[in-house]
Amino acid sequence: MESKYISVINGKEKGGSVAKIKQAVGVEMLEKLISGFHVFLDNLSGDLYAYDAEKQSWQPMGNLGLHYSRAEASI
Repeated sequence: MESKYISVINGKEKGGSVAKIKQAVGVEMLEKLISGFHVFLDNLSGDLYAYDAEKQSWQPMGNLGLHYSRAEASI
């Protein structure tokens, strides 16, 4: 198993719904994201997404194995 440093771009909000992924970063900031380092955290599932500039889309990167229980309770 490999460990990796990451920066959660929506970390101040303790993650967020994957439906809000496009609101997490403005279009002008997408080019500045470092793929594999800057990630979006879906706090309901623990999934991580990295922006792929070549494909111009968010791609699944992995899962933390944790989730934010209050996000689950709000459904």
